[in-house]
Amino acid sequence: MKKLILCLALCLATVSLWAYGISFRPDIYYTQKEPLAVPAHTYEAWLRLPKDFRGRGGSIAGNYDMSSCSVVYEVHGEGHPRLYIEGKGHKQANITFKSINAATGKYLHMAITLDEEKHEAKCYINGRLAETLTEVPMYTETKPLSEFETVQPNIPLVIGGDKRFGNGAYFHGQLLSVAEFSTVRTEKEIRGDMYGLDPKDPGLLFYYDLRKAEGKDVIEDLAGNYPLYHEPNPYYIQPEDTWVEEKDVDNSPIAWSMAFLGDTQVLNDVYPDKFHLLMDGILAKKDLYNIKYVMGLGDITNRNLPREWELAKEQYDRLTGVIDWGVVIGNHDGSKEYNAAFGTPEYKASCDGFFEEGKIDNSYRFLTVGQNKYIIFTLEYGPRDEVMEWAGRLIDAHPECKAVITTHNYLFRDGTTMDEKDSYPPTICGGRPNNGDHMWDKFVRKHRTIQLVICGHDPFDMVVCRQEKGDAGNLVTALLIDPQSTDAVRKGVCLICFLGFSEDGKKAYVRYWSADQRKYFIKANQYEIDLE
Repeated sequence: MKKLILCLALCLATVSLWAYGISFRPDIYYTQKEPLAVPAHTYEAWLRLPKDFRGRGGSIAGNYDMSSCSVVYEVHGEGHPRLYIEGKGHKQANITFKSINAATGKYLHMAITLDEEKHEAKCYINGRLAETLTEVPMYTETKPLSEFETVQPNIPLVIGGDKRFGNGAYFHGQLLSVAEFSTVRTEKEIRGDMYGLDPKDPGLLFYYDLRKAEGKDVIEDLAGNYPLYHEPNPYYIQPEDTWVEEKDVDNSPIAWSMAFLGDTQVLNDVYPDKFHLLMDGILAKKDLYNIKYVMGLGDITNRNLPREWELAKEQYDRLTGVIDWGVVIGNHDGSKEYNAAFGTPEYKASCDGFFEEGKIDNSYRFLTVGQNKYIIFTLEYGPRDEVMEWAGRLIDAHPECKAVITTHNYLFRDGTTMDEKDSYPPTICGGRPNNGDHMWDKFVRKHRTIQLVICGHDPFDMVVCRQEKGDAGNLVTALLIDPQSTDAVRKGVCLICFLGFSEDGKKAYVRYWSADQRKYFIKANQYEIDLE
């Protein structure tokens, strides 16, 4: 096998065979099925990008999905090699080698090492050291790599792309081979790797020879660890289905509605000048949708900064006296700051009760629309047992009301209730007592009048819907609404989820509208739900 790999690698230097690398598309995945057992510290690939390609060259190997312990080995803008990696404490290291342009129009070998003992990152081109970094941006500040520590990835890698919705960061050139090592390779070892990889090297995590592999259903990992599977991208959206015009959406069945604002953290922090568009959009659609209630679903802020709270309060206050509204606390929001911003006499007067005196983290209010009566709860992130017991007693005391539970976290993007195996569950992210699966078992399933559970927290382009029956046979509908990754990728599209209702309240209609684009986002996000 070693001789075979040596021969294969030597062939990589033969120009006549270069054309046989894999090209990539956003609608196709080449994916591993299991996450790496340990973090990688050396990343290597033979690649070609068009000469002076100015856009983002794309991911060579990545699992970035806006929520997990992500890593992306890629060619970024201007041909710069880049390793984006999220480590311990959710620190995000942006390791970009800006003196290098890998978009040459020719095949080259590009390697990046991350040495946690020496606190440095290096990039090698064709086996020669090209640049060394000891300080890199970590979110908003440049910090020494001594402050960064890797963690084990928790989702599989995609080769030639990553896990973000739509695979928009797919590689825009060709790849001939990709390999990663758990160890830090030396310059001499990397130069040797160009022409002969040892499949039994104890540090080799995976190695794919991608020449003539295009279209194969399964690509062998020559290290024997992580086969690569060629399959359709389940989250790919056709360009013509991304935006839907107002005239193409039938809103005639909607008698009245509620409006929900998923995580506004990216909008608030990165695109604050657009935050007002959310309220502009709600006020503009007030009569069209007959909006009776507006609810924010938490992570109002990104960094819990005073300027973020000032902006959020200023904008939500525009609704006061016009449309009733409430807002949930998220894991990015400090309770002290949340209560200081929104615990005003006016807000408290809009509620019918609280779990704790002087705090608005857990509250309820009644809403009547025609013959439909509701009790609407805002519950803390990963709520305590005693909070759910309190809410349960109120629900049982008002059997005439349909109960609507709003809380920051409940569903995961795959439509299941959030558990400890998912990305950033409350019990791990924040040390809270209950995840979504606990909430279902301890609370939601036990009360026959709970009709809706609506949450944010897990970023996804789709409005995810889950329906299941409670212990009394009642149908419970749960929705996940979180546009933070959409705002990040699309530079602040300001999404509002209007949840319309039929006059009798038995049907609901999801309408996901961009106040920035003034269009509906993704055709499949405009759908009807039977609530009974």
